[in-house]
Amino acid sequence: MSSDVILEFKGITKHFPGVLALNDINLDVRRGEILAIMGENGAGKSTLMKIAAGLYHPDRGSIFLNGTPVLIPDAQKALQLGIGMVPQELNLIPEMRVSENVLLGIEPRNSAGLVLRNKQRQQATEILASLDIDVDCDATVKDLSVAQQQMIQIARALANQCQILIMDEPTAALSHRETDLLLRKIRLLRDAGTTILYISHRIREVRAIADRVAVLRDGELVSVGQCADLTEDDITLQMIGRPLKEFLVNRETNHARGKPVLKVRNLSDTKHFHEISFELHEGEILGFAGLVGAGRSEVFSSVFGFRDFTQGEIWIDERKLDVRSPADAIRNGIGYVPEERKRQGLFLLLGSWKTSPCRS
Repeated sequence: MSSDVILEFKGITKHFPGVLALNDINLDVRRGEILAIMGENGAGKSTLMKIAAGLYHPDRGSIFLNGTPVLIPDAQKALQLGIGMVPQELNLIPEMRVSENVLLGIEPRNSAGLVLRNKQRQQATEILASLDIDVDCDATVKDLSVAQQQMIQIARALANQCQILIMDEPTAALSHRETDLLLRKIRLLRDAGTTILYISHRIREVRAIADRVAVLRDGELVSVGQCADLTEDDITLQMIGRPLKEFLVNRETNHARGKPVLKVRNLSDTKHFHEISFELHEGEILGFAGLVGAGRSEVFSSVFGFRDFTQGEIWIDERKLDVRSPADAIRNGIGYVPEERKRQGLFLLLGSWKTSPCRS
């Protein structure tokens, strides 16, 4: 193995019940590069990276670190080997301070095992300063923006002295400005010698930051190439296996629009939105666009009864509804997938069961 290769996957195969998630993956990662891992949903990107981070175990194959075969039974061992992961769903502790999150599990302690709070704050401040992150170490994490929380997650990985940083869709919940800021930070990390494995669906973002691109499709590694040599069409073709134009809908075809199933009239609250009106027709996809803070999430969480509104009407099938709670919305066939699905959309300790389908 070349001395430029820091991490290598050889013959990695992983099965889940009824699914071959990864099939004989052979991939090398070069020291000090940003390697983008791309592919459609279900292609195997996150599975491969979770194997490197010790969260999954391969059924077959080997991992080499600096030319030496290694076993990574769990995330703690991965950290000891210098491999850290920033997951798509942040796993910070919201009620704790920034300094406590950054050094979680590696707090400086005295001989009696007590945490040295002043030293903890000092070390966290130094780590944040090295990343040029302007966040108060005494701030509570739940009071930070999503972008700031993302940076705290990165700082935690670097506090463990990770040489390899895996980032799973880190910009999924960020605005354009926040994304640009994060990408600049990632380049600084690369320039300082950190090797970065960057999972993303966003081709333009990847072309702006990555040195190389590895594309997975249906659990197979289909290509690895220099990012500078690839166009957006090249990457798309490798990801989906056919030209993008074959997937484009012919918008000139006559698609009969059904009757209105949801009507919202003059919906307002006291702060986030004012006199919002729209109709959703049967069989229609109605898109809402806007910058972060424009009020999109607030409107639809109000339609779902998750937030109060002060004015307006909601109609389903020509029936005026009194939606004051999610239970009211669900009883009337309205479903909602929130922006923060892990925190707002799931009860993680409960099981699942089938319910009746939603109308809108």
